[in-house]
Amino acid sequence: APLVITLAQATTISQVQDLLAAIQYRHVGDDPTVGNNDTSRSYTIVLSDGNNAQSGGNAGGSAAAAHAGLAATTVSGTINITATNDPGSVSAANVTVNEGSATLNLSSTVGNISIADPDDGGATLSATVTVSTGTISAVGGSGGSVSALTPATSTVTITGTEAQLNSRLQAITIAFPDPSGDAVAADWNGSFTVTVVYRDAGNTGTRPSTLRGDTGSATANPGDFAYEDGSSAVLLTTRTFTVQVTSVNDAPVASGSATLTAVQEDATSPSGDTVSALFSSNFSDAKDDVGGSGGSSANSLLGVVVTANAATAAQGTWQWNNSGTWTNVSTSLSDSSGLFLTSATSIRFLPAANFNGVPGSLTARLADSSITAPTNGSTVNVAGANNGGGTAYSATTVVLGTSITAVNDAPVASGAATLSPLDEDPTTIAGATVSSLFAARFSDSTDAITAAVSGGSSAHTLAGIAITGYTIDTAKGNWQFSTDGSTWTSIETVSDSSALTLGAGANDRLRVVPAANFNGAAPTLTVRLIESSASVTSGATGVNVSVNGGATGISSGTVALDTSITKRNDAPTLTHTAIANLTVTENTSTGGAVSIDAVNLLNAGTVADIDLSTTSGLSSTVFGAGRITATLTDGISGDSLLVSGTLPAGVSTSGGSGSAPLVITLAQATTISQVQDLLAAIQY
Repeated sequence: APLVITLAQATTISQVQDLLAAIQYRHVGDDPTVGNNDTSRSYTIVLSDGNNAQSGGNAGGSAAAAHAGLAATTVSGTINITATNDPGSVSAANVTVNEGSATLNLSSTVGNISIADPDDGGATLSATVTVSTGTISAVGGSGGSVSALTPATSTVTITGTEAQLNSRLQAITIAFPDPSGDAVAADWNGSFTVTVVYRDAGNTGTRPSTLRGDTGSATANPGDFAYEDGSSAVLLTTRTFTVQVTSVNDAPVASGSATLTAVQEDATSPSGDTVSALFSSNFSDAKDDVGGSGGSSANSLLGVVVTANAATAAQGTWQWNNSGTWTNVSTSLSDSSGLFLTSATSIRFLPAANFNGVPGSLTARLADSSITAPTNGSTVNVAGANNGGGTAYSATTVVLGTSITAVNDAPVASGAATLSPLDEDPTTIAGATVSSLFAARFSDSTDAITAAVSGGSSAHTLAGIAITGYTIDTAKGNWQFSTDGSTWTSIETVSDSSALTLGAGANDRLRVVPAANFNGAAPTLTVRLIESSASVTSGATGVNVSVNGGATGISSGTVALDTSITKRNDAPTLTHTAIANLTVTENTSTGGAVSIDAVNLLNAGTVADIDLSTTSGLSSTVFGAGRITATLTDGISGDSLLVSGTLPAGVSTSGGSGSAPLVITLAQATTISQVQDLLAAIQY
């Protein structure tokens, strides 16, 4: 469009001259040669006095006439333009994304890399993209060409027109590195730079003397301008932006099982161990251990959330140390109501009395240090979405077990044992086995553990006895033992420090051999019972069992073994003898009178009854109730037996005629002396 300078009516010649000298050409834009295709401009300047109506003026006439001819003066000329290359601009934006993907796709909204070069003239250009971490795995868009992406590379060069470059630059896929260990590319986090170097190829104009618009900073738009070399017109523009992959916590991984060191049965104050010592080997946060520039590091074990307690009261109690006070772990825990314990907190198992074996275990989820620790001992909900994923709590659980080492409990002896009574003066004495005498007095139920999950101890059996007490009284008889069922040995003096031990086999037997004519209670044996956790030498003497009870195999209590001898009546003895050569002569009496005068049959003597001295409650001078029977084995009618004199009180007679026996019935109070006299008074 022409530049028209309209003069005023009062414009002077001098002013017109100045105006003509002041006419200039300039170009607004970065490409005055249109890609070096239009390097000149032609111009004309027309000066016209127009329809000058100045009085007495030099023209007169119409304006049309003036332009058509002499009224206008034209000056023509040419402007030659020498193009100077301008740097292109590269714009981009920093990128922030969360961890969780193995790749990053640059686009018009992510990174938004864009090249603008006003004087590129549609020429073939190039842009080189370099990532400081990871690789460039794909380049989308269309047009131009892309350098090889295999083997994996961190740099790619794109060649093409400006439009083609921009299409490609906004479709680049960056693959994050695969960290070492358990973490994968999708776990990577940290920061890295993307550098774009645009090369305009120097296609338009000459080398500029200065880089107009250069900020000197590659980290801000439009980038840092530079010469490619010391002489050419090729210009480079470098733009660097940052990609920040913000770490997202990965839940710790719990694996395996944990074991609390076993303690002995009946432990009253086990020390336990810390959560850290128990569970550290089960804890891994390797997915968070990315490293690199700004990458996350693995968290540490913050603590555990106990979600189940399978121990029963019969087994004992799991406890945690609450500032020096041992506190029971609830048996009503769950994922939604778990018990949080810090890594420094101690856990122990306090066994119930006499329990041994494997108690019910604790189940726990592990917590990492990505969060502020909940209050120790507080209730934490780790159910459902509250574990695994990006939480601080493991998706899987760890079972904490322990075991209680059995400590033997001595058998319990109760009650008394009795050997079946013997009759006085027995001819055969079989005795009884140790087992039959003491099995019912033996119990090892304390060692019979049924509450254990596994591994509980079993009750022992009766293995034998230790005879520790016996007062020898030969007037009553002797206790004897046999280890083969046939050979008997008398028991000697015994004590806790010098006992006689017998097994509980079929041939291990005890008996008492009563003294002749003894009846009543036999001496008592005092016995400790021995269980099968201990060894027993049958028939051994001098065995020290003074250490007993507790964890030994010997009962602390004793069993008394008693028996009795049942009294049996012994025949009395007498020293009366028949009168030798007793001869009687018939007298002269007739008519049914006594034809033979009465004569004594026995000489005087003594009477004895052993029962009177061996049987409790009897008097040694009182014979007691009984009978004296006298018989004429060949008596005939008229013969008779009788007792001379007066019968003692309570004594009566019957029979005695012919061959009928004479029976003298004694009274309860009849004395030995009276019996002696009655025997001496028997007559024919």
